[in-house]
Amino acid sequence: MTREEYLQRPSIEGVVYKIDKNEIRVQNDCTLFIQIRNCRKVTLQEVQARFRQLKQEASASEKFKLKGTTKFMPAVRELYPAYRASCDDIERLFAELTEFVQRIKLDGIHYGCSDDELLEAATQRQNEISKYYWRNSAYSRFLTYDKCIRNAMLDRPWEDEETVNYTLTIA
Repeated sequence: MTREEYLQRPSIEGVVYKIDKNEIRVQNDCTLFIQIRNCRKVTLQEVQARFRQLKQEASASEKFKLKGTTKFMPAVRELYPAYRASCDDIERLFAELTEFVQRIKLDGIHYGCSDDELLEAATQRQNEISKYYWRNSAYSRFLTYDKCIRNAMLDRPWEDEETVNYTLTIA
């Protein structure tokens, strides 16, 4: 089927397009066609600074102990190059996806959209990006390390008066 034949079909009504630098979402009331987020950038220096701050909190508090500190930064440093490469690839794929979705927005999504070549290409880019969000990827593991520190610094459970002893295993 040619693109022109596909575009002759009736359009699907109520499709909402959200396209910005952080997220792409294409949906209507009953179907989510595309939803993906761009790379979340975190520098190695930011993670190191938060880790130093967390260690200072642990040494200043008698209730708070950190476990896994000797393994944490080496693991983060080892993952960082793969994380950066993943970010670069995610950003490249996200830019391609943005172009496809802009073109889809101009043409609209029509009934029988499984025949839409642009939507298929956009879905393929979305799926390639989604692989980086899998738990076993370097990108996801690096962000998990960062999230562990961020959550500890936000929650600060060792400052609760009822807490007698708090141990945080970070690696």
